[in-house]
Amino acid sequence: MTPELLVTLERIHDEIPKKPKQAIAELEALLTRHPDVPKLYNFLAAAHGVVGHRGKVRELAEEAYRRFPDYLFSKINYAQVQLDKGEFKAIPDVFEHKFDLKLLYPDRDVFHVSEFISFNAVLCVYYCYAGEKDLAKMLYDNLLEVAPESPMIAYARSFLKPSLRMRLKLWLAKKAGSVNDNIPPPPKSPYRFKA
Repeated sequence: MTPELLVTLERIHDEIPKKPKQAIAELEALLTRHPDVPKLYNFLAAAHGVVGHRGKVRELAEEAYRRFPDYLFSKINYAQVQLDKGEFKAIPDVFEHKFDLKLLYPDRDVFHVSEFISFNAVLCVYYCYAGEKDLAKMLYDNLLEVAPESPMIAYARSFLKPSLRMRLKLWLAKKAGSVNDNIPPPPKSPYRFKA
């Protein structure tokens, strides 16, 4: 990515919650010029999510995961799509059975706080589906310490303290069969963050 593109993406990132339609138009134009920048898919999916275009979010997440399977946010967004479809058994494969950022990316020592939050929120939801409420609660508590205002915490909370509809969804998933006896443990590595 060029420095100019980085500056543009920082600006667009800040505009997504306030002006999602404008961000979508700008990101789609950028994507035609820079189709090999995975961050564009992530931001575009986020903007479509704000507008409520669930089908487009799903489509972008699946395409990004197919094109950039090693990019963390491709994994996270694709995992969310799988969880939304109730396909929680797919999550260990998405994360290569490595539920720790340091295991998943051994060459990295520092992670952006948004990577930590998003990764652990998805794991929290996965553990809820898997019937491992204690593990899910532990991750949720860690998320609250790091970023109590993050929308990803609300996402995780919706599974930890589910509505009637969500309780039914979780019950149906549990009735369909257990995940397996080999549920990966939650993250243990100490992380350093950059904002």
